[in-house]
Amino acid sequence: MRYKKMLAAVMSAVMVLAGCNAGAPADKSVEAVTTATDTSPVTEEVTTTTTMAEVTTTSAAPETTASEETPEEGEWHLEPFYDPELYEEPGFVIVGTTPKVFEIPAECNGEPVNRIYFRGTCDNLVTEKLVLPDTLEYIQYDPNWRSLTEICVSENSPYLSVDDGILYSKDKSVLYMYPSGRENVEFTVPDFVSSIAKGAFENALYLKKITIPDTVLDIRSQAFRDSVLEEISLENAVETIGAGAFWACRKLKKIEIPASVRAVGDDCFYGCDNLETVIIDGDPERWGDNVFCICFALKEVILSGAQKRICYDNGVLVNKNDAGEIVNVIRALPDTCPESYEMPKTAKRIDAHAFYGCKSLKTVIFPAEIDYEPMDGFCPYEGFIGCDNIKEVYVYSDKFRYSGGQMFPKGTVIHTYEGYPAAERAEKYGFKVVYLNNN
Repeated sequence: MRYKKMLAAVMSAVMVLAGCNAGAPADKSVEAVTTATDTSPVTEEVTTTTTMAEVTTTSAAPETTASEETPEEGEWHLEPFYDPELYEEPGFVIVGTTPKVFEIPAECNGEPVNRIYFRGTCDNLVTEKLVLPDTLEYIQYDPNWRSLTEICVSENSPYLSVDDGILYSKDKSVLYMYPSGRENVEFTVPDFVSSIAKGAFENALYLKKITIPDTVLDIRSQAFRDSVLEEISLENAVETIGAGAFWACRKLKKIEIPASVRAVGDDCFYGCDNLETVIIDGDPERWGDNVFCICFALKEVILSGAQKRICYDNGVLVNKNDAGEIVNVIRALPDTCPESYEMPKTAKRIDAHAFYGCKSLKTVIFPAEIDYEPMDGFCPYEGFIGCDNIKEVYVYSDKFRYSGGQMFPKGTVIHTYEGYPAAERAEKYGFKVVYLNNN
């Protein structure tokens, strides 16, 4: 690790000395493209914050302070970039403001431009057409390409291809990038596509309906993040849905997860705060953490009835392992939540906002057998926010912990044993504590 950090420091210094000055458009003979195969797993991490303040925010381009100077359109250059903790291979970053027609050169200071990363160093809001060189193997999607309507790639590119201005792998099996500024309101993924890459439809500003055919087996992480999708049609073929795949699709109200899905990634529907109905036809082998975080409008999760892993426990949606043990408390819904709920003894985690808005809930019990995963904690921040009628919480476990003062509503009485972590947290955050008799 120390070697990697030293190497990163050296490369950062090289960046300053080796910038490729390319303010003018690149060689007109360059009309290529590229994006390497996306390898982001279903469990890829997505930056997640579960504070209430985030509920009213939307993604936006970085703001420019009064003290910063905005460069003229077309004043840009490439700089070498390498951070081994983020990327396996060195590449380049774009610095400055890109023009309406942005042509990336094939070389920079004698080195082939094969990988482009975005690290918040450029302003590309006006770029409408992107022309990529045939040397390029990977280009990281930047959500600030809000005016982008067309991508061009040379037929000589060994890595990528373009169909109707949309970027694909060379054999077109992977859809890499849908221009976010296209004004189409509907799109059907072509039936030659088997995988939708990470961020492929991120920040699509106009796309309201998408149809995904039965040839698509894999939807990668953040594939539709921050889009305006209202309707998603998934055929019964897709097997994996990646982390944050539908992050902050705030106009989405209903979705059906087909029986073919084997894995649903962490934070899959994070911030879909108008999502009301979810239909789960199958029984995924893996169900990620915080799948419905900040889905405050969620009214019903309909199960097909054949599930063994995803099921209800006393009106609360839970996830079981192959041994039939409840390992995760997913979500309690206001209309089905009981007045008193005892956490499953085998549970390792409660999802963020798992009991949001359950006003019928009055008593919560954490049995002595409760254990937790130390890196994640058992109860996340705001787990019971909106449960205004909780009066009593009983904690019999000496390993129970929760992460903040908004875990329970004000006025909640915590019943636990003296010296237990729950008592220490309760006193820290101003809850009344009633000590249980050790006998």
